[in-house]
Amino acid sequence: MSLFAKSKWQRRGPGARECRGDRPPHSVPHNEVGKRGILFLLVLLLLPFLLSCRQPPAADEAPDAQIVLAPGPDSLVVGRITFDLTLWDAEGQPIDGADPVTLRGDMNHAGMRPVLARATGTGDGQYTTDFEWTMAGDWMVTVEATLPDGRVKRATFPFTVAAVE
Repeated sequence: MSLFAKSKWQRRGPGARECRGDRPPHSVPHNEVGKRGILFLLVLLLLPFLLSCRQPPAADEAPDAQIVLAPGPDSLVVGRITFDLTLWDAEGQPIDGADPVTLRGDMNHAGMRPVLARATGTGDGQYTTDFEWTMAGDWMVTVEATLPDGRVKRATFPFTVAAVE
């Protein structure tokens, strides 16, 4: 192409262009700009929800205390169950008077509401609560027990729940 040859895009007056064919290679059709804008806004709207779905676990303030969480027999299927849990101190003595003792069940995939429950003490370090598996799959149940000295014992337990047959 010579120095004086006309290009596909030519100036016509100050700042105006005249097209002799297709769009320039760097332009984007208007409908693509609209789709990208909508996608960008959708990501902005959903970002706080996606980030808040799963919060990082808080630190265990009482690593010397122990929690044992035991579901009742035949309780790893979808539906209502009872959880029994036991709290012990570092010397193996039962911990009574923990309040509150809460359970939070989260599925391993995002988008499911957590299952929340509060356990009540029955004496000798034993606590019990009703719980409900709402869907089959892999679950993480986090127990938080505020001990009588004010520290919070936290522990997480994995479970695989089967569908009702």
